[in-house]
Amino acid sequence: MNAIELIAPEGPGRQRQAQPARRVGSLLSRPAGSAPGALCGVLLACFASSLFLGFAGCERFGRRAEIGQMAPDFTVEDLSGHPVRLRDFRGKNVFVHFWATWCPPCLVELPALARFEKRLDRERFVLLAVCVDRSGPDSIRAFMEAGGYGLEAYLDPGGRVAGSFGTVRFPETYLIDGEGVVRYKVLGSGSWGDPAWERLLHYSLQRP
Repeated sequence: MNAIELIAPEGPGRQRQAQPARRVGSLLSRPAGSAPGALCGVLLACFASSLFLGFAGCERFGRRAEIGQMAPDFTVEDLSGHPVRLRDFRGKNVFVHFWATWCPPCLVELPALARFEKRLDRERFVLLAVCVDRSGPDSIRAFMEAGGYGLEAYLDPGGRVAGSFGTVRFPETYLIDGEGVVRYKVLGSGSWGDPAWERLLHYSLQRP
């Protein structure tokens, strides 16, 4: 799961394309090192939990958020209990990343995602790492601090917001432009240290 599976628009339709590792412009600073090795976890539990939450979301909410369409508006909470709304970030490009503490691939990805977030231009981009655990904010805060992830987490207990996007597995990431339109989505783990992201962000998204 090292290579990103990126779905992007292509003409009137869309196609899957793997972004090549190619050094490009300087939208971001020099990429950090590769993510650490896989963490220990119970894969069967991860599969069973993701299967339950994913199909429950499909059954409850129906279709997926599609590229070229408006993203579902949503409200999550930060770890202090303050509401955070997607519409609050209009004019900026927003990465919405759904993950869970019980999902080993999510935990492997978090350090690289945190480094990627620190390299983003804060005037143009926001990253919301939305955790679907049912645990309370104190548990998630302790988990993030113990892991030293350096990434702010937002709460979606039980995956209701993830379900509104049609997310059926974790991790999964959506890139939403300044007008609220879904522009790209990454299914599974993303290669956040891949220089190809620089080319994608530099050439595909207009400045707000």
